[in-house]
Amino acid sequence: MIDNKKISKFAISVVDDLQKNNFQAYLVGGCVRDALSGIEPKDFDIATNATPEQVRKIFKASRIIGKRFRLVHVFNRSELLEVATFRSGDNDKNDPDNLITDSSGKIIRDNIWGTLEQDCKRRDFTVNALYYCPISKKIEDYNNGLKHIHKKIIVSIGDPQRRFEEDPVRSLRAIRFSNKLNFKIDNPIKDAIYDKGHLLSNISNARMFDEFCKIFLNGIGEKNFIKLCSFNLNKYLIISKPEKNDFSNDVILQALKNTDDRVKNQQSITPGFLMAALLWPTLLEKCSRDGEINIRKFFRSMDGVLRNQQKLTAVPRKFS
Repeated sequence: MIDNKKISKFAISVVDDLQKNNFQAYLVGGCVRDALSGIEPKDFDIATNATPEQVRKIFKASRIIGKRFRLVHVFNRSELLEVATFRSGDNDKNDPDNLITDSSGKIIRDNIWGTLEQDCKRRDFTVNALYYCPISKKIEDYNNGLKHIHKKIIVSIGDPQRRFEEDPVRSLRAIRFSNKLNFKIDNPIKDAIYDKGHLLSNISNARMFDEFCKIFLNGIGEKNFIKLCSFNLNKYLIISKPEKNDFSNDVILQALKNTDDRVKNQQSITPGFLMAALLWPTLLEKCSRDGEINIRKFFRSMDGVLRNQQKLTAVPRKFS
């Protein structure tokens, strides 16, 4: 079902080396989903029952990263792969500090190792819980992910209300995957987006900047923004309000359309330029009166608009 010629040779070799050391190892997530959906796979993530320390011993060119979710970066001269240990998703009474949630149910730390079967249950959507072994060419599917890819639908693993409490960013991911794959969103997920979308206000601005880039710099930013607005989630990524007037809406959509065109034409793009264009209607509102721009107020307002945006999404210094 998956042509190994489309899979990174380095990723296949890492899986092979882990298996030769008597560990389970699979390609998992987006690369498997995309390959099965007719999209060229790009990011090759690996899941294994080897602990980070065991992975580190096998691969000299590797490093353990992360505190919330510890994993290993394995790299060569041209590629970097994420190798993650299977997680159970259940708290360990002997080591309660390895699975921590906050008062809203959001998982703050998850470092309790588990089995393949446990790991697949803690993933967000069924289409992302497919484990492919490029050596045997077999796919492990415990959640009907293959069926849902065939039916072109995004379905949650477990109750989406609870799963979106664990990680509110899943609301944004559901929308992004739906548009990328041209899949429908399952009704229970739609309900969870409406009910739990407000929890995005608790997500760090650094992580939200990362989501900003994934949503708006992938060639379908305009389409993503329109769907975000339909769920009233755009306000968690950008302070400009498209509903304010036709000018605001037109500027935002045109900026996104131009960025999409640049992605398709393989031209350079930068989140800083796009963010400046998206904030333009808000800046003009601050410094305009009776259709005229007060230049002094224009420059004085810049920092304030940017500070307000940074409450939602971090803006790295190199872009601001």
